Amino acid sequence: MDSVQKAFIMENFLNEQELTKLDNISAVVPKQVNYHKTEIYTSGFEYNLIKSIVHEKLKNMFGDFNVRDCMILEQMAPWSIHTDYDKGDMEPTVACLMPIEIGTQDSYTVVFNEEAKANKEILELPDSKNKLDEQTLAMLDHCPVKELQKVSLLDAYKWKRGSLICWSRKLLHASHNFKKSNVDKRKALVLFLNKDWKETWKKK
Repeated sequence: MDSVQKAFIMENFLNEQELTKLDNISAVVPKQVNYHKTEIYTSGFEYNLIKSIVHEKLKNMFGDFNVRDCMILEQMAPWSIHTDYDKGDMEPTVACLMPIEIGTQDSYTVVFNEEAKANKEILELPDSKNKLDEQTLAMLDHCPVKELQKVSLLDAYKWKRGSLICWSRKLLHASHNFKKSNVDKRKALVLFLNKDWKETWKKK
């Protein structure tokens, strides 16, 4: 992913055999409640358990990389606007999301053009000149209005089982309000990559 292509989606990144392996792993990973939001599990586990499934494919895209966090994301509520940059690693690069369970209705990850290294920087941004349209605002009605005024839409990526959604870890992004679409829960494999040149993944 070069400096121009800051985010993208690739369909059919994982085949059904690989997805079945992920299903089996996600079923036994101990659930860990996210410390920011109790309706979301961010359950970390050792990257070696899935390395044979995803590593070479990702390496072909990004070159050599390390994994800062490897987790099963299970959402019963949507994320608000945030950045994945500030996780304590030295050279953060890409966030990778691979949907496992998507519900019966469409749901999305919404990525913005604006960047931040920490969530506290969001309100320090100037108001965006490219205002979000009504459809996008409706998808994000769980987000604070003051934050929505700071961002412009890069794209909204539809969750599809087996696809890969990637974005620069500096980019601000959010879940769309999937609860309005009668999606009670959605689940994905999430990886935060870096180029720190040492193994930084660990069970968290």
